[in-house]
Amino acid sequence: MMEKWIEKPREFGEILDLTFLVIRKQFAKIFLIMMILGGPILLVQAMAMYSGGMPVLPGSTGESFSTIDSFLLSFESSGIDQAIANVGGIELAILIITLALLTIVLLPVAMAAIIILTDKVKNGESVEIGPIIKQAFSRFGALLGGSIVYLLILFGLILVPSLGFPFLFLAGNLDVGPLLIMVSVVAGLAYLFGVVYLLTRWGFYFTAIVFEKVSPGIGKSWRLTKGQFWRLVGLYIVLNIIVTMITFALQFVSTIFLSGSILGYLLDTLFTALSYVIMNVAFAVVYFDLRVRNEGADIQEMLNSYAQPEDVEKAEDEMVEDAPFEDGKVDHHSTLDTKETEK
Repeated sequence: MMEKWIEKPREFGEILDLTFLVIRKQFAKIFLIMMILGGPILLVQAMAMYSGGMPVLPGSTGESFSTIDSFLLSFESSGIDQAIANVGGIELAILIITLALLTIVLLPVAMAAIIILTDKVKNGESVEIGPIIKQAFSRFGALLGGSIVYLLILFGLILVPSLGFPFLFLAGNLDVGPLLIMVSVVAGLAYLFGVVYLLTRWGFYFTAIVFEKVSPGIGKSWRLTKGQFWRLVGLYIVLNIIVTMITFALQFVSTIFLSGSILGYLLDTLFTALSYVIMNVAFAVVYFDLRVRNEGADIQEMLNSYAQPEDVEKAEDEMVEDAPFEDGKVDHHSTLDTKETEK
């Protein structure tokens, strides 16, 4: 069991350190959670590829490739598309529907479980897989609803500029001046910035749903990320660079030695899942940091509002008015005693 974290705003480097500390200390339990919740998805994928004729191990079909040949062939085709295409129509439909349902149900639960595990570590509590998965399933309905709302918003943000494509095509066939082109480019960049801004401010909806009784969680995410946009964008870029480098290095090795096999594909999927684990742990750590920064700041402001000089003077006046009287005079000794008692 790890020690309880101190609740305080975290610097950029501290967030990264805590993210990889959680993964390193709890890797076995994280891996077990991913296998329990992601195993059925991997199993259906393996069944689909095996039914399509993909070999379990490379070279089991009698073909022999050198390491360089395997690496070069991996850029042309992994063999997955061909294997899926070889599956019969009804069987393929059943596999696709099953895979879709399992992904819709188990993927958000797995992500929530990793976030809950991070919270357990933060609080110095024991990490027990069963209760964590049970707690994650209890938020499934809210998580599904919030994800649908977020995806609909994302679809709408992508659809809006696509409506302008016909006008751009028409303008391309006309003799337009450079000023109009420049205005169009600036407007496009401004819209892109707006989309990134909104998605960043709303991006913690999932974590908010896990911990709070809210759904879709977009409003909660908006409040938590107030004044943190550029910091979050920088952190997101750095995390993606790190995750991409780790995933590429692992998949590079599996591609060279296991390309074109079911085992190679499953390993690539596991390495991709590792990237999701890193991102979800990081999102949880950042969420805790945002909660301390913003909600903690609100509490401090409330305390400061009660510490204004006029409030202190008002409290002293009320103390004098309530003091014991004797023959129309204030009993100063009793008043002093009262003040000493309150101190």
